Amino acid sequence: MMQLLYEFGKMLRIDNALLARAVSTLGVAETLLLADRIAEQPERVKCPDGYLAKILGVRVGHGQLS
Repeated sequence: MMQLLYEFGKMLRIDNALLARAVSTLGVAETLLLADRIAEQPERVKCPDGYLAKILGVRVGHGQLS
């Protein structure tokens, strides 16, 4: 299941490290559902990495959210 998630994330242009953080925070099944939700709305989610990071509250550069 993890391999499927990483391949799906690659297709969505989501960084592996960010996916790993999502899995450790949300679990595999929840992360897969979230990736599916991102894939369903490409016109709304222009930056899947940033979208996922915002959901996880990941800080990037100077403590800012992406």
